[in-house]
Amino acid sequence: MSENIANAASTRRPDGTHRVVITGMGAVSPAGVGVQALWDAVMGRACCIGPVTRFDTADYDVHIAAEVRDFDAAEHGITKKEARRFERFVQYAIVASDEALAQSGLNLEAEDTARIACVFGTGIGGIDELQSGFFTLAEKGPKRVSPLFIPTMIGNIAAGNLSIRYGLRGECLNVVTACATGAHSIGAAVRDIRHGYIDAALAGGSEESVSPICLAGFSNLGALSKAEDPTQASLPFDVRRAGFVAGEGAGAVVLESLEHALERGAIAVVAGFQGVDADGDITTLGRGGSDTTAVAVAHGLNADVCEIYSDVDGVYTADPRICPRAKKLDVINYEDMLELSGSGAGVLQMRAVEFARKYNVVIHSRSAFSDAEGTYVKEETDMMEEAVITGIAHDTSEVKVTIRGVPDMTGVAAKVFSALAGNTVSVDMIIQNVSEDGITDISFTCPGADEKRACETVERILPDVNAREYVVDEDIAKVSIVGTGMKSSPGIAAKAFQTLGENNINILAISTSPIRLSVVVDGAQTAAAVRCLHTAFGLDSDSVFEETQLSAEEIAAKMNKGR
Repeated sequence: MSENIANAASTRRPDGTHRVVITGMGAVSPAGVGVQALWDAVMGRACCIGPVTRFDTADYDVHIAAEVRDFDAAEHGITKKEARRFERFVQYAIVASDEALAQSGLNLEAEDTARIACVFGTGIGGIDELQSGFFTLAEKGPKRVSPLFIPTMIGNIAAGNLSIRYGLRGECLNVVTACATGAHSIGAAVRDIRHGYIDAALAGGSEESVSPICLAGFSNLGALSKAEDPTQASLPFDVRRAGFVAGEGAGAVVLESLEHALERGAIAVVAGFQGVDADGDITTLGRGGSDTTAVAVAHGLNADVCEIYSDVDGVYTADPRICPRAKKLDVINYEDMLELSGSGAGVLQMRAVEFARKYNVVIHSRSAFSDAEGTYVKEETDMMEEAVITGIAHDTSEVKVTIRGVPDMTGVAAKVFSALAGNTVSVDMIIQNVSEDGITDISFTCPGADEKRACETVERILPDVNAREYVVDEDIAKVSIVGTGMKSSPGIAAKAFQTLGENNINILAISTSPIRLSVVVDGAQTAAAVRCLHTAFGLDSDSVFEETQLSAEEIAAKMNKGR
């Protein structure tokens, strides 16, 4: 793998610091032991809150919590002796860390463990032992307090025991910042790796706050939800929110510098959807930004192919949800993919395709839920099928604005569209009717997200251009025919117009490029327009589209194999 790394710059941040990746994850949660149990609960929208079983809450105002139930430390590699000496938060931390390290594939015997840190925090862990120690002191006197009280109770004992268990000789830290403890622990580890102090770290947080003293204290503070229905208790972003729910468990991640991970052949999980702007500030890349991240990383690593997994199994000649006879393409060139993406096909982000074309990165678009081959997006070659039309795309997110009663005079259009540009309205298609008695109408389409700014702009300039009024049509669709073969095939437009006419579909606007023909139609006729054009240009498959997905068990098996 190291041979694919062109230089350090390709694996580092713009400021020269190390990129940090996740190579392993582990969890103990109220959903059960393991990341898979937590993931299944999230995807299944399972409620893991229930009545407190660990102690009697009859005298408490709060009776529910998110407990880790049926946890047997012996089943997860912790000896009986360790279980007696370790508080629950330490046990949770060990089990979660065992999973994270196993998933990472990090061979600690072959590593310089002085370059591997443990940053593992707890906000209130050890509280049960603290409470028990106070009872012993009060009832039996100081001589009966266990000599193991301190090393059992203190918060940094989880990090300490983890370092001892795995032989980690880098810094050993316990970060304590209440509810943000786990996040800050990961952040501290990332900072140390980023600046080269260490190569890797085991980081995370563990908690055991479901205890009598915690429940009483938080409840009397008014911080806990007093709901009796567990499904109505944790509503952090709801107007009905009324406090949090006490919970417990642990989460662990293995972090490494990108160079370290690649040198040992690890599969690195890199954060997508985000980047830095010209000022070095973190920013998002927009919807589908993870596609762009993937292509950028593939280019930096000189990868043979960039595989992008999603909920679809490739690029189709049309959206199979409205055109069941659509067929999946085995390969498509960059130009056609760009036009399809820009015309409404949501399989790949347009910027990702642009980046791939610029740096000649082959994209393999495929399903995360199927083993089927997807669609390869690559540079056009003589080996590709010479189809005139590659696909039909549609976009229902645009609106059409029509300015009526505009004097047919020089400079009017310039005033209109300069004002729209000044208000950052992205204009797509423009139509101007034939002048009658010196009066005409000007129509344009723009993204629905720009509708408000477009209307504000048009309303403001109506007096300046002496126009009568403006109207907005939100129920429209842009239907586009795409194919590089259009460059050398006359008659495409004629065939498209004839087909739409024969199917009683009225054309509201037309736009063309060398490899694309777009028409605006009434929104209610979107599906009919796509289907009839798809058939007319010979794109129908012999079979009807059927979406196939792997079972939950098959998906879990693929994840366990590291795919």
